[in-house]
Amino acid sequence: MGVYFFLRSKYVIHTHGIYNSFPLSKKQKNINLWHGMPLKNIGYLDTNKIIPESDYVISTSLVFQEIMRKAFKIEAENVLITGQPRNDFLFTNNFTLKNLLGISDDNKDKMILWMPTYRKSIKGDIRKDGKVDLMNSFLSHSNLTLLNNHLKKLNTRCCVKIHPMDFMNATDFKKFTNIYFVDNSFFELSIISSSEAQEITTNKIKNTDIIFFKIFIF
Repeated sequence: MGVYFFLRSKYVIHTHGIYNSFPLSKKQKNINLWHGMPLKNIGYLDTNKIIPESDYVISTSLVFQEIMRKAFKIEAENVLITGQPRNDFLFTNNFTLKNLLGISDDNKDKMILWMPTYRKSIKGDIRKDGKVDLMNSFLSHSNLTLLNNHLKKLNTRCCVKIHPMDFMNATDFKKFTNIYFVDNSFFELSIISSSEAQEITTNKIKNTDIIFFKIFIF
């Protein structure tokens, strides 16, 4: 059924490629949102053999417009500078990172959300990207302790969201006062819980918000 609806759809919007073996159709508009602006080689700039074709690709700036153009071999005019829809919730008043982490709204600390890509994957596309030893060293307990103490001085907290394909897990790290390690399940459960509570109290959450967040954490 998925292939049937795919072939009959006027618009196809994806973040990772979908039914890549099918050629583009003149009866469709295929829009590639991708799942992040690349800090490493992707598409034709990498060794990937299966690369999604699209009518349009989005980017967040002129710099990434050129990178995405080369990565997907598409005309620059078809790489639209729009920002990333999955990040729009960061600019709404529905949720804050502090809400999701259970930090009081009275707390005035600044928040940092760091979502690093994997250096070694154990799910999906199994591969090694970068130097795993350097990543392990950077995230050693001694280094994280130094970082935590520095964040305290700056009245800042950092939430580190582990990549869903990463060999590391949020549970691999000890707890710190100003550093929080979380994974996909945390965001999914926290966002659904928060949205249900806010729907009861403010009636402002729409079904599309839940669908959007499901896409975001995927």
